Amino acid sequence: MAVHGLLGDQRFAAQAEQALSAVPLRDLRPVEAVEFIIRVGLDIAPGVERKKLFSLEHAMMLDDPPYVALHLGLQAAHQWPETFLHIPEIIQAKRSPSSSIAHARWERAVQRWLGGIETGRGIAIREALETTALRRLEREAALGS
Repeated sequence: MAVHGLLGDQRFAAQAEQALSAVPLRDLRPVEAVEFIIRVGLDIAPGVERKKLFSLEHAMMLDDPPYVALHLGLQAAHQWPETFLHIPEIIQAKRSPSSSIAHARWERAVQRWLGGIETGRGIAIREALETTALRRLEREAALGS
């Protein structure tokens, strides 16, 4: 229902306001918040393996109804940053490439999306993305030594 409110349905304005209070959504415009929720939800939803990470690819081709991905994305926003920090591992569990390759591809995809967001917005997302990058580099260094 929160997503309906974010899309302008006044019957769900209270739910939308609550959704926008989640840390990563606070400084995003409603359309950006909805897009973020969808992208995160698709990456962590069970089912379709997606070639393009953090994208809208296969948005309507899930094993579960699309609202499951929306729910998962909104849930991740409210469990900030724990779920977001583990998305690369969630993706890896669904994919065959090496973890660092999938992890780096996901980081680049999120970074591209953030590039389209106005400067000063998406601050919590940018900070969490830096944390995931540091974790990846530490893991790669540990494997290389």
